[in-house]
Amino acid sequence: MGFTHQSFKNFEPNQELKKFSKNLIQQLEMKAPSDSFLDMGVESGKGLFKVSLKVVSEVGVFLTESLSTCPLEALNKANFDMCEKINQWKKTRFLKAS
Repeated sequence: MGFTHQSFKNFEPNQELKKFSKNLIQQLEMKAPSDSFLDMGVESGKGLFKVSLKVVSEVGVFLTESLSTCPLEALNKANFDMCEKINQWKKTRFLKAS
């Protein structure tokens, strides 16, 4: 992984959330294309937590967002979606266009 950026906006994360998000980032770094840039943002507002994940690499940009009243649930949803996108790319990356 090339570079990782993580931010929390409009709230101060507790230790559990910090540890959970750090582990999630480490898992994504292992799955993402080599030399990728990972950006994770967690924002609180209007009773909801919005998680934005972005992986930028030479092969493309992977984006996902999720909303939940629980920051851990929002992170899980975004992580699941991002893993699905990366896995889909892995399945098709060596296929040649006809």
